[in-house]
Amino acid sequence: MKCQKTILLFVFFLIMPSPLWATSQFPEKLIHNGESLSMFTTPLEDYLKTLSKRPEIFDGPSCSACWRGYVGTWVIKEGFLYLVDLKAGDCTNEKTIPLKKIFAGQKGPVRADWFSGTIRLPKGNLTQYVHMGFASQYERYLLIEIDKGRVISEKEVRNSKVQKRE
Repeated sequence: MKCQKTILLFVFFLIMPSPLWATSQFPEKLIHNGESLSMFTTPLEDYLKTLSKRPEIFDGPSCSACWRGYVGTWVIKEGFLYLVDLKAGDCTNEKTIPLKKIFAGQKGPVRADWFSGTIRLPKGNLTQYVHMGFASQYERYLLIEIDKGRVISEKEVRNSKVQKRE
């Protein structure tokens, strides 16, 4: 009986959907004031939710560190957020995904007027590694508030969860 339960439990974990596995994710990238920063925000997901079907280009091979199937590179230019590049989320991030496959007829950069929210960019030292999503903790964060693609405000905040080490 105990052996049967163990086998059933093993089979259950084998067939569970991959997003249930806890894995730290590849961050998006933001070029900001000439510096390349990691983003703990995925603005393209808001656009993809408006489509009737997720583009098949993201259905290819991926890895557990990139559930969404891509890594975007973004830039803030003249007060607006733009998507400038997409790479496949196959753990190598070498294959470029043409923006025109997602945005009919547009080569890029693509202004992110669909996105409203806060872009969270970790700064400083890693204070706590969490092997799930974007849950790791850093000393500070740059928070950029976006409304329909337009930058509304920017502020840097200290992480209140940072514990002093003695």
